[in-house]
Amino acid sequence: MLARYDHRNSEALGPLVSKGITLVPFSREILGVAEKAGFELYEDYVLKHQHFRSIYKQRSHFRETILRWNQLGQLNQTSLVNGQGDRFNEILASAHPHLLSMAKVAMAEALGHCH
Repeated sequence: MLARYDHRNSEALGPLVSKGITLVPFSREILGVAEKAGFELYEDYVLKHQHFRSIYKQRSHFRETILRWNQLGQLNQTSLVNGQGDRFNEILASAHPHLLSMAKVAMAEALGHCH
């Protein structure tokens, strides 16, 4: 599902850019304020709605888990794009030696499925 979301968003960017629209990311300040307001709203709903509370608890656990994975993936992609793939491997190997080999296997499998 997340891959489909990313794919659709990347396809939607093409027509915007081709029309000359300049895409600008939100500032950290704006994102921080939006995140804070969102979490305040979630906490209010958790207190008032039992069904939301049960879903939110599961979603929060998933978010914590997926954030670690996304940070790893984004660091890898950013490092490769910036020509610093070797530095990424050093960081990963020092953090957890088995993770580097697992990441390489996963990357090789993913690339094999893309062709």
